[in-house]
Order: sequence, then C-alpha cells, then structure tokens
Amino acid sequence: MASALVLILYFFLAGYTANGQVLTTAEVHRIGSTIDSTLYNGDPGYLSNLFNDSMFYNDVVIDTDGNERLRVFNKEFVSQDIGWILGKRIIQMIKAGASYDYLDYWQDDEDNFYLLFRLFDDGSLNYHQYFLTQDIDGQYVIQDLFIYIAGQYFSDVMRNIYLPMSAALIDSGGQESYQSQAAAILKLADISKLIAQDKKREARAIFDNELTDEAKNSSLGRLYFLQLIDIDKEPEAYAKLLEDMTESEDKNIAFYLIGIDKFYLAGKYREALSCIDTVYAYTQDDFLNLYRGNLYLEIDSLELAEASYLNMIYNFPQYVSSYDALLYCQLKRNAPERAIATIEHLFNTNDMNLSIYDSVLTTQYPEFTNSHIYADWLSRETSKVKTEEITHSAPIKAYPIFTTWQEEQNEKFRDPAKTPLSPAQMTEFEYLEFFPYDSTFQIEATFELLKDGRIFEMPTTTDRRPLYKEYGMAYFNINGIDAQLKIYRGVEDEATQQFSDHLFLPYYDATSGTSTYGGGRYIILDIPQGDTIVIDFNESFNPYCAYSKSWSCPITPYENNLQNIAIKAGTKAFDKDGH
Repeated sequence: MASALVLILYFFLAGYTANGQVLTTAEVHRIGSTIDSTLYNGDPGYLSNLFNDSMFYNDVVIDTDGNERLRVFNKEFVSQDIGWILGKRIIQMIKAGASYDYLDYWQDDEDNFYLLFRLFDDGSLNYHQYFLTQDIDGQYVIQDLFIYIAGQYFSDVMRNIYLPMSAALIDSGGQESYQSQAAAILKLADISKLIAQDKKREARAIFDNELTDEAKNSSLGRLYFLQLIDIDKEPEAYAKLLEDMTESEDKNIAFYLIGIDKFYLAGKYREALSCIDTVYAYTQDDFLNLYRGNLYLEIDSLELAEASYLNMIYNFPQYVSSYDALLYCQLKRNAPERAIATIEHLFNTNDMNLSIYDSVLTTQYPEFTNSHIYADWLSRETSKVKTEEITHSAPIKAYPIFTTWQEEQNEKFRDPAKTPLSPAQMTEFEYLEFFPYDSTFQIEATFELLKDGRIFEMPTTTDRRPLYKEYGMAYFNINGIDAQLKIYRGVEDEATQQFSDHLFLPYYDATSGTSTYGGGRYIILDIPQGDTIVIDFNESFNPYCAYSKSWSCPITPYENNLQNIAIKAGTKAFDKDGH
C-alpha cells in the first residue's frame, strides 16, 4: 500500500474506524482492569491475545514492489508478537519499580473506544492509548497502540520497528517517496540521540538544514522541534507552536508532556502548570498532582502544594514520597498538628519501620522532632507497636486527612449547636466524605454584574420563599468545556442572613444524584470588586436538607445545571450509615 509508510511520521496520531459494533462500558473497563492486573502478575499472555496482529500489521507493513529485501523484512516483522513483546517489556519495567496503571477509557465521535494507561518510570511520565475494536468473529481486540512520551528518546516501538524498517527501505533501492521518508526517520533518530546527549545546537542544525518541510511538519518532527526550541529566546514561537499543534492534532498530549518538562527547566512554572491542566483535561489523571505540587513549591504556594499532595495521598496512599512532600509543606507552614496527622496516616496505610522513620525525621526536621507534640506521638506509636506485637491486633483504621476547609466542615457537623444532624445521626457520625482537593476546580471566572437583575422568590423544599436578587453571571472553562452560572444575593434578613454579606451559587453537575447530592450543591462566594470572581468548587457543600427533610433549602435553579461537566470536588453525598 503506497501510503503505509506515512504512518511512520504520523504514528502517534493515526485514527481508524471500527466496524460499527459498540462495546459496552462494563466490558471496556473489564478489559482495561484485566490488562492492568495480568501485567502486574507477570503474565503478558492476556495483552498478547488481545492484540490483533493482522490489523496492526496491515497499517504498518509496506508494499514491497517486488523488492526481495523488503519482502524479507515484512516476513520477519509479521512473525513478531507485538502484544507479547510489549507486555514483556512493561513487566520488566514494573519489576524494576515502574507503575503501569489503567486509568479510564474515552470514546470518540464514531463510538470507537480507547483505553488509557499511565506509565510512570523513574520520574518520567508517559501514556499509552489502546484502540479497541472487534474482529470478524466479534471478539474484542486491540487494533493499534498510541504512545505519548515526554522523554527525549524514541519509544521501544519506534526503535524496534520503524528504524529497522527505514534502514531496510534505504537499502532496498525502492520508490523515491519511500527513500525520502525513511531518510527523514533516520535523521529524526539522530536528532533524538543528540537531544539525549544535551547537544541541542547540533540537533537544531540537523533539523533546520537536513530535514524536508514534510518531515518538519510531521507529528514527530514537530515533537522534536518542541524540544529544540529555546523557551527563553523564542517564547512566542514556542507558545504558537504549542497552540498550533493543539488545534491540528487533537488529544496528542505528548506536546504538553514535553511542555511540562521544558517550562519547568526554564523556570516558567505557571506555564508548566497550564500544560498540566491540559494533560489533566485529556486524562483525568490525579497522579498529575505530584507534578502540580512540585511546581507550587517552586512558586512558594505552600497551601496549593499541600492540597496537591493531599490529593495524591487520597488517590495513591502507597506512594510514600507524597507524604514526605506534604510533611515538608505543613512544617514550612508551621502546622505541626497537621504534620502529625500526615505521619499517622502514613503509618496506618503503609508498612513502616518506626525506628528508621524516626531517625530520618530527626535528621531532616530536628526542631519538629524535639517538640512535645512529636514526642507525644512517638510515645503513643511506640506503645502501640509493643501492644500489637503482644496481641497481634488488627490494623488500626486509617482515617482520611483533610484540607483546612474540609476539617472546618467536619468540626461544624460535630458541634451540637451548628450541626444539621439529628442526635441519632450524631452518635454515628465520623466525618463527611469529600472528593480529593483538585486545584483545577479552583477557577478565576469572568464576572458580569447584572445591573437590572430581578428580585424574585426562590422556591425551597418547604413553603418558605426567601427573596433573592440575580446578582451576576460567571463565565469560565473547565476541562475544555465553556460554562456559565448565575450568581445570587439574598435580600431578606433572617432567612438568608448567612448569604446576605456574600454571594450564593447553587448548581447541579454531572455527579448530582450519583456521587453527590441529587438536589445540587452550594458555594458561598466573596463579592468581587472587578470583572473576575474566584470560584473554588472544592468548597461545594450540601444543602442541609441532604441530611434531614426538616430543613428548608433553596432549590437550585435549573439554569445552573452543568450537566456536561462532572465537578469531582467538594462534598460528596451523605452516607446515612455514619458519614
């Protein structure tokens, strides 16, 4: 097939159409989870069996045009078991300490399904995307694999398949178009090697002077150019290239993975955070909070860094370095009580050696370990260890650790004078359930004051009808989706006293009725002084009628329905069985 080699330059972005049959969501998740578990168990067989080699090869093998050298290459290539080779390589990486985790799936406009996996290895973040379809027997199979990389190297697939193919084309004396594209691949490989050796000036010279325009404008060509641009000397060119790539090559998150690295090394931390936000919009991967926290530390935003590491601990409790980073933030903010809560959570969720950990803390934070609060904790923990050695008691229940706002909500619910809970509920109450703090849901929206906003009676869950004024409109973008919400201000005295000096934002979203309260949630906002307003969805809370029907709560206007956006932040639905 004459166009097959074009795939070499456009490997990361190729797209294919399924045969019209649609997978079920449950089956898609089952496939992703099974790939995950079998690879962690050291078995590449399941992944290998899922790969439909014939479909994969049909998109890769090249027309021989009767050339014997290419015929031999194709025969040798087709004899490979791509799924087995890939699975074995991933297993080797897992054994060496890497993590390879199924995240989720996404579905394109033609109802094709794609599985998304995260590969984290020695600080390097990569994503693998498997294209699922059905073969002629109706079996679910993997037709292709797309690899999004941030590292300065060709992926194993590129090295093991495309470079030998290019060399074979050069040796074959085949068609001129084949020769040109194969030569471009080999040049890009030379550029890759020079980048890895930090010889970017030599690499840039090859890119500028020896690559054709077609190769420069290919997906791989632009990926390498992104690594070669000097952000400090060419900031506008870099930003424009990133923007152009986004518009022309949807969902190629490799551009932004590289952007995170480049902006970080250039000291442009806010630009790196913007790249993280874009990757998160595509992947919904909470692991990005590790990078987010590190960047917040660089700009001395300790509160946001702490929130990011809290998110990591919620979602990845076994990732011990997150506790270390969180502890650093808390002690830097002079919050020893919260530091103790972090240490306790670490010991409750991980197998830690007390004496070794105490020694590490004493070396790193001598002032903290000399404090009475740490001495009290160490005494309790030492006693606990001795007791467990004697009684072999069950592990102590691990409780979440909370952000400041979340803990304030818990304290309010524990206070008999403030809680919406009944006495019976109070006896069972432990803590509220929250989504992990996510800074992507703390937004600065464009604010429009409604000078002629109407005053109206807001319906409630009872006969009460408090007066509210339509105060303003907030316009913003979350995860690539434009949205707007109307903001209100209470104008009565007693019934709306809690909202009279602030603004009231009730809303529904895609989580309402599932993981969050079906009647929507509220946010209390400060009155803005200009044309922007900060909305922190992490501070979304339930109406009191979510806990008892005896309360009278404003009913969220349907115009504030973010039905296409899942706001996975703030307070979750109330569990009547205890929290």
